[in-house]
Amino acid sequence: MGKTVNIIAGLVIASGIAYQLKYDVQKDPRRFTYHTPIGDELERETDIVQTKLEHSHDYFRHRFAPSVKAAWNEQVTNFTHKLIDSNLPTKAKDFWNEHVLGHA
Repeated sequence: MGKTVNIIAGLVIASGIAYQLKYDVQKDPRRFTYHTPIGDELERETDIVQTKLEHSHDYFRHRFAPSVKAAWNEQVTNFTHKLIDSNLPTKAKDFWNEHVLGHA
């Protein structure tokens, strides 16, 4: 019951606001006109957004991606060097011989 009352009250209020707005526009249409053409404003906003997107794209291509790539390559290189320096194949062979095959 509570939801129904809330929905009906919301519809009544929205209808009242829409009716009042319609009445105000019919009474004084100049009050609701813009001083600048909407096309110019929209074009200016579109240009601003396009410029920001281009800057973001340039940042990603020239700064972010190369730095992530460099960091990734550095980590892979360091891991590879540590793996080589750890003598893992010999340790794995000794572990296999001692614990699986039973050779000392």
